[in-house]
Amino acid sequence: MCPVLLTWLIPSGSDFQFGKKDPNFKGFSRAGEQIFSTPQATPTKTDAVSEQEDDGMYKTEENDDIQFEPVVQMPDKVDVITGEEDEQVLYSQRVKLFRFDTSSSQWKERGVGVLKFLKNSVNGRLRVLMRREQVLKVCANHWITTTMNLKPLAGSDKAWMWMANDFSDGDAKLEQLAVKFKTPELAEEFKAKFEECQRLLLDIPLQTPHKLVDTGRTAHLIQKAEEMKSGLKDLKSVSDG
Repeated sequence: MCPVLLTWLIPSGSDFQFGKKDPNFKGFSRAGEQIFSTPQATPTKTDAVSEQEDDGMYKTEENDDIQFEPVVQMPDKVDVITGEEDEQVLYSQRVKLFRFDTSSSQWKERGVGVLKFLKNSVNGRLRVLMRREQVLKVCANHWITTTMNLKPLAGSDKAWMWMANDFSDGDAKLEQLAVKFKTPELAEEFKAKFEECQRLLLDIPLQTPHKLVDTGRTAHLIQKAEEMKSGLKDLKSVSDG
């Protein structure tokens, strides 16, 4: 701006000078305030109705009958048949089972699980049954007979071995089996219970020939079994006397 014009704008007699600060000047009033402000929006009736509708949409009453259908349909309960339904457990103990492998002439571990002596409530027959832990696969399944003989395995006081026609794989197969226990006391308990089962078999009547297949071989086997049974009874009476 022209100096002459500035001089004309300054009143005469004033002590105003450029660059000079006025000690009485305290700033402009309402400095820093927003010049243009946005008016507050007033909620309309339409907005209020919309909010009420939204609240009602997600509101759940306590007496509402809400049902949820399962994503996956579960099958009906299935009764599992184990084959032990008509049998009584006379003995059970957790053991380690071995089988003698004739091809390598070595004992092979067959599994760890609970070995049972089961008595059929219909015909009184007894059998040995054992399933492997977790997988529940049968690893021992054979009849107990009076001709079986328990022997210590390698001189151990915690293991027994015997021969049996085992049905674990379906068909009967002559196997040499052995079980090992944690303590000698458990091994002795097994032997005592095994021999007790053999004594129970002496009181079970054998099937008559007309209930079996009528062949010469069957009749011969029955005759031999009767003779063996008679001999065992005589042995029992002598030992009891």
